Amino acid sequence: MNVVVFNCFDWKEYHFVEKFINEGIEVIGVGEITDPQQEFLYSLIGRNARFTWKNNPREFTVGDSRTVVISFQKSPSEMNEIVNSCLPKGEYYILMEEKNRKKVEDPAHNEVVILIPPTVGPWMSEEEFKKVSKNDTVLFVDDLVQSVYDLTQEKNKENLLHFTYQEDTDGFCLGKRKVSTFSSDQAVQKVLNHIEQWKDIYYRLK
Repeated sequence: MNVVVFNCFDWKEYHFVEKFINEGIEVIGVGEITDPQQEFLYSLIGRNARFTWKNNPREFTVGDSRTVVISFQKSPSEMNEIVNSCLPKGEYYILMEEKNRKKVEDPAHNEVVILIPPTVGPWMSEEEFKKVSKNDTVLFVDDLVQSVYDLTQEKNKENLLHFTYQEDTDGFCLGKRKVSTFSSDQAVQKVLNHIEQWKDIYYRLK
């Protein structure tokens, strides 16, 4: 098995790269480095033997082993474009914001579409964090990554999934499975702590 992660130096995608590498899985990261913060994230994983970076998916081909493709998309039209392109061929996991739920049609190519709630985590910009953390409930990025990783290890899964918030536990479920290990308040606090820890290194980069 190998994994392809599109836009691998965006903050959420970076967490997927890191997770699969730590699980001992070969990762191909696709995406341009467009700012100093992304350059910094590359410096953390660029020399890892399990990581290969490509600017464009046309620059590489995958072998005969199982290939999992992780991609965040802003809209159903973007999702359809990337799936229909079939570059590279593989088992697609498409993540989109929950607000697109009514626009998403049934997956046409056996891709798994996952609608996600507002999400916070380390390495997101302070501006985005301030905006997203105003939501009543948020999902911590590690819980998102772990839930998708678990899906890649299952043989049978639905093609359209979404997270539901359980008020009694202050956490999210994906399908019938509880995935939150951190409450919304805990998730926000963890990001605040991360910003404080890295404010003079990562967060000063523009």
